[in-house]
Formats: sequence, C-alpha cells, structure tokens
Amino acid sequence: MSGDTTVEPDEAFTVTLSGAIGATLGTDAASSTIINDDTIVTLSMIGAAGAFNRSNPNAWRDAWTNPAVAITHRKNGSDTNEAWLVANFGTATPGTYGGSDVANGNLGVAGRAGGTQPAPQEIDGTEALRFSFTVAMSVLDFTFDAFGGIDQARVDLYNSGGFVSTHTASSASLVLTGLPGITSAIVSSELGNFNVDKLSFG
Repeated sequence: MSGDTTVEPDEAFTVTLSGAIGATLGTDAASSTIINDDTIVTLSMIGAAGAFNRSNPNAWRDAWTNPAVAITHRKNGSDTNEAWLVANFGTATPGTYGGSDVANGNLGVAGRAGGTQPAPQEIDGTEALRFSFTVAMSVLDFTFDAFGGIDQARVDLYNSGGFVSTHTASSASLVLTGLPGITSAIVSSELGNFNVDKLSFG
C-alpha cells in the first residue's frame, strides 16, 4: 500500500458475492473506483531570521521577503476604514508606524496598541499582521516567539470567497492542513503579546 505522501493513480475494483445461504442474490457484483485525491504539497518558508548579523544588515528583510507572499498590517485589524500598510523589515527606511516591525528577527507590528508588551514590535491589543498569497494555500504552519503564559494567537483565514475560519493557538506553534485554497491569513492577539518567528506555506 502506498504511503500518504505518494500520489497514486485511480484504482478500480469489483466485489463479487457468491454462495448465499437462505437468500437469493439479485445483484452479485458491484464495481467502484477509488479516485486519486492525493497531492504533494511543497512548502516555502519566510522568517526564522536569526540574530542580527553586521556583515549582512539586510538579512532580516531578506528572511521575510518572498514573491509569493505580501505582508501588511494595521494598528486596528477590525477597522475596515484603516488601510493595510506594508510592513517594515528593519531597513534604514522609517517603518510605517514609526519604527521597524522586526524585533530580534521576529515579525510583529511596531507600536504599542495594547500597551502591554515589553517590545514594541510584539503583536497585542488591536494590532493585526496580514499575509496575502499570490496562489491559494492548503497548508499554513506558524511558529510564534515571546509566547507563553496566557498568550493566545488568533489566525483568521480567507479565500477567494471571503472569510473561511478562525483558529486560536495557545502554544508557540499552529499547523493548519487541508485548507480550502487560502489566499490570506490575518494574525492578531486573542490574549497577551507575541511575534511571528516563521511561517511555512504551501
């Protein structure tokens, strides 16, 4: 039998019944086909930027840059009148909200919308970070940093038809598979404060 990661062809089979006792078989055979629905998902990753490297000052920016995903944010994720603005990955250019959105290589939203986090880049209060994908995704694998105690991350998923579902993470990892063609994911704080350390997607 093939493993779950192996793409298989459609498989046809027939079941034949015989030797009935005390009964007459109206139909003694039936055929069916197991349709191939296996796919191999190749994951890409952004983040996991590591410590600052003076010999490569743009390493954090490069770690969070991928042509398949655009990263934007809002001070208030639920405010539909507020534009989604491009995140700043620690370059010399002033950040959207007055500073870099990266702390120690981890991504958040500059500022202190909730006023509770020790580092201004940690996501808290009303802040929201959005990942928009150029192609639809079926797997998202988030890892969070500065995550502990009462912290809870909220991830809202959208596809071409609109809102799909909400997922809450109470630990530093959230793996979502079998997703229905996700085109964007919005990360916000359900409780506490944290950064996004990395995101794998495919």
